[in-house]
Amino acid sequence: MKNVREEKRGKTGTTAVYVAVPLLLGAIVFFSVTTIIYYFMNRTKRESPPLTGGIRTGVSETDVSENDGVDSHTADSSGQDDPLSDPLQPTDEKLSQALDRIASSYGAAAVQVAVIRNGKVCACYNYGKAIKSQGKPVTTDTAFRAASLSKLIDAMAVMKLSEEGKMKLDTDIGVYLGYKAGSGKYPSTVITPRMLMTHTSGIVDSRSFLHSRNSGSSVPLKKLLSQSSSYSGKRPGKSYRYSNFGVAVLAAAAEKQAGQPLYAYTENTLFRPLGIKGSFLASRIENPDSIACLYDTRGRASYTVKRQINEKCSRQSGQTHHIYQGNITISAADYARLLCVLLNNGSGENGIQILSPKSVSEILKEQYHSGKTRCCLCNFVSDGIVKGRTMHYHTGSNFGMYAGFAFDTGDSSGVVVLTSGANAKKEASGVYNICGDIIRKIYDNDAMTA
Repeated sequence: MKNVREEKRGKTGTTAVYVAVPLLLGAIVFFSVTTIIYYFMNRTKRESPPLTGGIRTGVSETDVSENDGVDSHTADSSGQDDPLSDPLQPTDEKLSQALDRIASSYGAAAVQVAVIRNGKVCACYNYGKAIKSQGKPVTTDTAFRAASLSKLIDAMAVMKLSEEGKMKLDTDIGVYLGYKAGSGKYPSTVITPRMLMTHTSGIVDSRSFLHSRNSGSSVPLKKLLSQSSSYSGKRPGKSYRYSNFGVAVLAAAAEKQAGQPLYAYTENTLFRPLGIKGSFLASRIENPDSIACLYDTRGRASYTVKRQINEKCSRQSGQTHHIYQGNITISAADYARLLCVLLNNGSGENGIQILSPKSVSEILKEQYHSGKTRCCLCNFVSDGIVKGRTMHYHTGSNFGMYAGFAFDTGDSSGVVVLTSGANAKKEASGVYNICGDIIRKIYDNDAMTA
């Protein structure tokens, strides 16, 4: 009898072990999987540390020698740190979470933000994926094709050429192109660089121009400008009509006067002195792996990295015009560094003089005002973006990219927002809702006064 009882106890103990061990292993696996999923869900939202108002950016005056012409690639290869690539300190988690909610609410695939305070880039914020199929996160160094934010860079290049005595704002653009550009209805009224930068030239986005730009067929610019459909019929200088073609004509003229491709001129005179890695040609970006794919509002790839890198460009001077009104490929932080030039009387945040104070004043001066349209040189003015502030701004959109910048010369503050895959709704000011909400959230958070 004793042996039978012991045998039963043995069987009971064995059964308990068979039951307990799987339960214990199951609990361990469940806990591990849950932890991993939680980690990657949060990592997907924001791969870089959150926004901060207290990181060190730029280079102090004692760190910079006279403008010795050393380009950014040389500086990088020597081991010189890029301040914005340093990990950001999580000093404002609340603001970062608020920006996460905004990005998510608009269905954005990717968001990149740079903040300017006191004329220097002080913080960055990143959200989502640069390339979803690879799980590649957006980082501070990710370069986006920023659409019409390109146009302000064109204006800066023209002002640089003006300082060199190669262009004047009120000279007939035909002088620089080498052939006539003008409406047949007003043959005696010349079109000038100033008109092109204020969208008052009468040149419009004709079907021929749009087809040439979108197909890469490179119809000669002279032929496009000879077509009556390229003009609105309004007297040049008297009425406003936003025109990509007009800025393309400006860029073509500037390229001829620069004596080199305008993408090379901007890199040499604007980007490299400031340590900026952007370009009008994605194929010239130093690190192609940093380029983001663009997504449409449904989350589908609309402009792949391969397509961006393989985009063709004419080698004929004055015929590369189609890339300058929307092709700038750059990070929000680097674009913000360009804005710092306008907020520091022509000097970059690193102390290097890029433009003269006179050139900056001309870019920011209100040149045309009619109704709600207040136009400067390739930028606009609005009182409706952030309450209580008069701000210079520009927007950009193409292939699912909705971008915008706004800055206040009163306290040298500003925000650059680049997004991909977000909702395309606009505010009354013309700023895309997602960009406006992010800009206001940053200003409302007192990020500019910390």
